[in-house]
Amino acid sequence: GSATTGGCPYRGRYEGETPSLQEKCEQLRFDTSSRARSPRFQAKSVQLPDDKLVLQWVHGVVLHNTTFTRGFGRAMPSQSYACAGRSHSRHVSNELDELTGGMEDKAHHRKLQPNPRITRRSSRCSRNQAMPKKRMHQTISLICTVRDEADNIATLLESMLAQTRLPDEIIINDCLSRDETPLIVRDYAARHPRIHLVFGGHNIPSGRNSAIRAARGTLIACTDAGLTLDTGWLAAIIAPLEAGTADLVGGFFRPVSQTLFELTLGAVNYRDVTEVDPVTFLPFGKSMAFRRELWERVGGFPEQLSHCEDLVFDLAAEAAGFRRAFAPDALVLFRPRPSWRAFARQYYLYARGDGAARLWTRRHLARYTAYSALVALLTLATRYRQLRLPVAVPLVIGTAGYTFAPYRRLWPRLGRHPIHQRLIALAFVPLIRLVGDLAKMAGYPVGRLRAPR
Repeated sequence: GSATTGGCPYRGRYEGETPSLQEKCEQLRFDTSSRARSPRFQAKSVQLPDDKLVLQWVHGVVLHNTTFTRGFGRAMPSQSYACAGRSHSRHVSNELDELTGGMEDKAHHRKLQPNPRITRRSSRCSRNQAMPKKRMHQTISLICTVRDEADNIATLLESMLAQTRLPDEIIINDCLSRDETPLIVRDYAARHPRIHLVFGGHNIPSGRNSAIRAARGTLIACTDAGLTLDTGWLAAIIAPLEAGTADLVGGFFRPVSQTLFELTLGAVNYRDVTEVDPVTFLPFGKSMAFRRELWERVGGFPEQLSHCEDLVFDLAAEAAGFRRAFAPDALVLFRPRPSWRAFARQYYLYARGDGAARLWTRRHLARYTAYSALVALLTLATRYRQLRLPVAVPLVIGTAGYTFAPYRRLWPRLGRHPIHQRLIALAFVPLIRLVGDLAKMAGYPVGRLRAPR
């Protein structure tokens, strides 16, 4: 619109209009002091181009346009502005009627009527309906707790800074590191203002809680050290939260191996994304995002647990009625354990965490039952020769069923390896299953004994 001028504060330029129309417009007055119900209501400008009258006015901070076109009959201001009214729609209508009601185009002898384009748009909402509120901008904090990760923390930080959707801040919580991890993070923080180093906690869950308390974001994205984030990880894992379809989101993870053992271990122990049921999938701390209010409602991560705290957090959120979603495109890349010893210790600690949290009791009992039956069958086959064949058949069938999925995942990944390495990898599969199960059976009762009362 044009600038206001002259004695009429809402008068603008008139081009191609008759003097009578100008005079009618001069009669329009918006006395804001008389609008006791909304002193913020004020007119902005009036513009009359060749064939239209456009009244541009302000209610609060929202700019509205009312358009009339000559030659279509009487104007209906209540229809000509879209979702603008609130408490002043009637007053605006009355004064616009005063402006346009008796105004005729002498050339065509027809009264003014609203612009059909504006009318069609405004028909989707009622006259007194408030304009939809714009969604508030939600800040994103990417948090991670670390301890003695000097050999890989730089890789993690670089992947955080390479995200297609950068977070508003990156909070790295150092949890009693004894190496140069804090120095490396501090060096990155000096060069990248969005990175902040904080200290706190004595284990993984307390370290996460310390990082979240230091964060300012309303949306929290969480990952772990020793990983590399795919460049689209943050954008994918935050999307369901920003869309309002979930309160807790779980991303996925993919092993990146450097040796034949790691390749086989990754195929045996980690599912493909096509094998995941999005409904039952529980997010892991290495790849999850959630609303701060969820974290506050469930009391944060359970600090009395050294492992499996993320699953307990998930189940608490589910019990509280929060919505969960799975984001398969939110990928983190990790290296499997490099040795048999490291792998056995990892699964021992996982099972000990299950026991401490009293998780998956039936699953662990089923494992004890299956191996007890296996020992009993092998004992019978050793003592009674005639039972060897009857015992061997169910053992072969059971082993084939137990290792089928790992073999199916492993075989395509061995395509470039020579035949002798393929045979070694195939022989690793049942051994990995056995070592992992023995480690779990050793760790679970220890966790149950240490479970908080």
